[in-house]
Amino acid sequence: MSLILKLENNIKKAEAISDTKDQYTALKQILDANGGKSVHNNHYLMIGLRERLIQCLINLRKEAEDPAGKLDLMKEQVELFKLVGPIMAKVDLPADFWINTQRKMEDELTNLENGK
Repeated sequence: MSLILKLENNIKKAEAISDTKDQYTALKQILDANGGKSVHNNHYLMIGLRERLIQCLINLRKEAEDPAGKLDLMKEQVELFKLVGPIMAKVDLPADFWINTQRKMEDELTNLENGK
């Protein structure tokens, strides 16, 4: 099986996991094993994988009760979005959507860091 087909299959399996934390862990393992190694970081599968991880982080933050835990999840979400947003702004119009979304996430992170 080709590398891309295997990667697609692994991503589909991970996305089928119903528990958000377990799904996040499985997707993160795929990203860590492949991003920038077997597949270019900007390959559409890696971008899509990061987008799915961002969604997992959003859901995990909704479930989190600990403010420090929410902050850590938000930091990771923003870092992933910084990798996705600029690329998507070039290939998925309108670019303003991606730019504004990143700005909103960064503002939310600042608010969490300041205890708001």
